[in-house]
Amino acid sequence: MVNRIALLIDRQHLHLVEGTARGQKIEIKLARSIQIPDALRFDEAPDNFGNWLKQELADLGVSANRTVFALESPYVLQKCITLPGKTEQDLAKMVELHVAGSQFIKAEEARYDFLIESRGGENKTGILLALTTADLLNSYQHTLECADLKLELLTTANYACMKYVRSKLPAATRDCDLLIFKDAHHLRLTAFVDSSIVALHEERLDEGFLNEEQVIHAARRFRGSVKQKVDEHQELNRILLVCSENENTTLAPAIHAEFDIDPTIIEFESILPEPASSGECDPHALCCLQGLLLMAEEPKSNRLDILNPVGVKSARQKTLNATFAAVAIACVFVIIAFSYIRHRSSVINAEFETLQNELNAITEKNQNGQSIIAKVNAMRDWEKTNINWFHEITELQKRMPDSKQAYFSELDLAARGIKQPPKATGSGFAKKQTDVMRMNEQFSSDSSQFVVNPKPFFESDVVEKFPLQFELDIELIQPKVFNSKPRKDAIVNKETAK
Repeated sequence: MVNRIALLIDRQHLHLVEGTARGQKIEIKLARSIQIPDALRFDEAPDNFGNWLKQELADLGVSANRTVFALESPYVLQKCITLPGKTEQDLAKMVELHVAGSQFIKAEEARYDFLIESRGGENKTGILLALTTADLLNSYQHTLECADLKLELLTTANYACMKYVRSKLPAATRDCDLLIFKDAHHLRLTAFVDSSIVALHEERLDEGFLNEEQVIHAARRFRGSVKQKVDEHQELNRILLVCSENENTTLAPAIHAEFDIDPTIIEFESILPEPASSGECDPHALCCLQGLLLMAEEPKSNRLDILNPVGVKSARQKTLNATFAAVAIACVFVIIAFSYIRHRSSVINAEFETLQNELNAITEKNQNGQSIIAKVNAMRDWEKTNINWFHEITELQKRMPDSKQAYFSELDLAARGIKQPPKATGSGFAKKQTDVMRMNEQFSSDSSQFVVNPKPFFESDVVEKFPLQFELDIELIQPKVFNSKPRKDAIVNKETAK
């Protein structure tokens, strides 16, 4: 057994556990939840935060230097995807294409890992995917290095909590269709089919007292986003709720009201080890930290680890290196050949440039004409739709970010004919990356209302206090409003014209 430190940063608290794990047995030496000073926000002063963490560990007498770490949302994206039942190498290539085509993070900046969760019928494979950015990962590594800690494993808090609950309550989780895990600031919902994860949802809750309406809205967003995946197997009939003792009186009635099912309730205190009392470390954080200790002892192929991806990615890296070397050699030969041809055919090149300029002028005129035609056709399609733009703008406004954190410099609402929903595009500026990711979460949390096409964001010096520039691309889905029936006034005008 190896002594390790498990860490979780949750808003203004640092949760820490020092201990070891062997199989399903966990030995905890120390468990603490420490208030982080306001002046030491991790995302604003990582160096100072690392020095503060080093001093806190010294005061507690912590000696282990092998660290496992959990990331909370919105700093990491975790979701389930379904792919054809192929070999692991084929699945790795398909996951890579999925990440590259998601447009949520630029492919060269993405850091991800995946886990084969299930292999079902109809040649389908369930994949559990975790995705974050290279900058964020490097920032965490740098911070822990300042505290003389070596980051050994980095995963999602959602996965660590679920891992611990499934290991401590195997019979209960095996028989349940829906696992609801409520911690201090998150509601985590995981749907199972034959003990395999088919869908998951993580929602950050507001500060203060948890009300029944929040839970119901979160459950509805979850059901809407995973309805097809779950309903094609079976309904959610058996629900397991894991929460603190003082929260089940609010959560249980809300869950019953939404699903019409009485959930089986498990309190945090019943699955915590004897040596660690809840007074030393928050119970929800302790569940997550113990899940991290369990994961550290598992084979790499059985865990999500964004820091050290598993499977065929190492072989893929070797293939990429060989490919880059071959491409570099080919480029040298191409440059030599190109230089020789250019030297021997300068006159031809001059004529080619003249023809190219003429072609560019003709192409530009053609594009201008196509643009005018497209606008005319779009106006005709718009007249055939029945879109309540006031309703659309109201729904958008509800989810807009606080102007102190981010604002839009441009916003365009457009109809796209009778077969496609209307669309909202725009661009703006934000203070931090987390503000943009949180905004995307707000829009993507209700898939029955919006479909978000994530766009990359990048640094900009246009606005001094808002150094991050982003773009917005959203489809506005309203089955009751958007349909193929033409507007009444458009029909009347056509009849009048006749």
